[in-house]
Amino acid sequence: MGWIYLFLVIVTNVMAVVSFKLYSLQANSFFFYLGYALTGICYFCLSLSIKHLGMTLPYVVWSGAAIVLVAILGFVFFDESMSAMKIIFASLILVGVVGMVVSE
Repeated sequence: MGWIYLFLVIVTNVMAVVSFKLYSLQANSFFFYLGYALTGICYFCLSLSIKHLGMTLPYVVWSGAAIVLVAILGFVFFDESMSAMKIIFASLILVGVVGMVVSE
């Protein structure tokens, strides 16, 4: 059950960041409030995930996955830059996340 909550943490966090990006582009208050609501849901699910998986693993997986997913979405949908160095370092983040999961 902890992994389901962790998945929801990642999804809601990434959706919140995208909502804030949309707000910055359109100044539509809907995206502002949506971002904050999703952030609240994210932290609620994080607390449930921590209850089942401990503190370290959910935080590392959430942070790493969200960083990489936000970078990919920024590149694909918002025309943000993606250099070879960014790809290399994002890959290193994923290696670290996988390492933490495997060593658990």
